Amino acid sequence: TEEMFFETVSHPVALVVHAVPDIVSAVRTSETSVLAESSGGTEIRIVCRKEDSIKGIRHRVTVKGSDELVLSGGFTLGSNWHYLPVMFNGKPVSGEYWPEEDPWYTANRNSIDCILRYFSHEQSMDDTLKAGAFCLKKAMIVENILNCLKNSR
Repeated sequence: TEEMFFETVSHPVALVVHAVPDIVSAVRTSETSVLAESSGGTEIRIVCRKEDSIKGIRHRVTVKGSDELVLSGGFTLGSNWHYLPVMFNGKPVSGEYWPEEDPWYTANRNSIDCILRYFSHEQSMDDTLKAGAFCLKKAMIVENILNCLKNSR
């Protein structure tokens, strides 16, 4: 469904914005795929799809400039997330990864902890951003990409 697509694609979009913060365009190329481009010409393809046959979700992020980096993984209902080896120019540069804790839960918990530490004056804004919080500019990039995707259907 449309709602499922946006719930799942927001996470890899956020990852991409952390890694490639100068995205200038994004278009939804299919029901499961997003194509974005950075100001330096780097092409980013994000594929997020629900797989009914396994009752799960699969993600694949490909970042292509002069080199190519591919991150992929997903989960099956009732199982932990599973990430395939990170590929760099077609060669694995890591092994498979099976986190013990759900990474979405971990990310959300860490975000809330980070925000609470900032608002309770336990850490500065600089430390909050270093801990992975999005500045307004990055948050707006994610929002603009999601709006672009909604409008490109």
